[in-house]
Amino acid sequence: TNDQQAPTQNPLYNLLKDDLFKQNRPTNEAEIQKSYHEVIQHYRALNFLISEVVFQDNPLSETLILEAHKSLTYKVDSSDESYKNYGGVFRTTRVFAGFSNFTLPQYVASEMETFIADLSADIITAEKLGQIDPFVLAAKYCHKFVNIHPFEDGNGRMCRLIMNVLLFKYTGVLCVLGNDDQGVQDYLTVAVRGGEADQVWKELDAPLQGGSGL
Repeated sequence: TNDQQAPTQNPLYNLLKDDLFKQNRPTNEAEIQKSYHEVIQHYRALNFLISEVVFQDNPLSETLILEAHKSLTYKVDSSDESYKNYGGVFRTTRVFAGFSNFTLPQYVASEMETFIADLSADIITAEKLGQIDPFVLAAKYCHKFVNIHPFEDGNGRMCRLIMNVLLFKYTGVLCVLGNDDQGVQDYLTVAVRGGEADQVWKELDAPLQGGSGL
């Protein structure tokens, strides 16, 4: 059930404890159980999206993304908020990560509409041409999603879910990112580089959006 706790004799319990230790995070019972719920809910959210998008052939939509996020964050509180308040809803506050300045909250809904519309258009065009590069498609929309950062928490997990459901739909494979320390570092390096590039374009576009042209 969703309320199940990880028993101490479960092999996953010790794996989670070791992983927390490697990350220099607390290894108390509460943190282990939180990590356990993150793993279980990640699986449930992925299973939901694969069922909807792959097996039932429904297009990825805002509704599916919101429902998947609600499942992903069930019983997983953020550092500032209960899962009951932020799970499955777009954020209403500003968020930052490093030097990245993500989409302002008042524009999140419209940017997510554009995200879905662009994804649908790319898929329709690719299917008409009879050729699709699922790896480019998945990477493109994983990047777009994480730079919108539509949720208060869980954006990285959600972007990887979106990436994997697209890959699984068109290739039948799943991609594991950060399977070891080097993989984690490579993933973070690429994510930071992409975020910095997006930030430059946002700064260049700002005068135009503000209507302060010559």
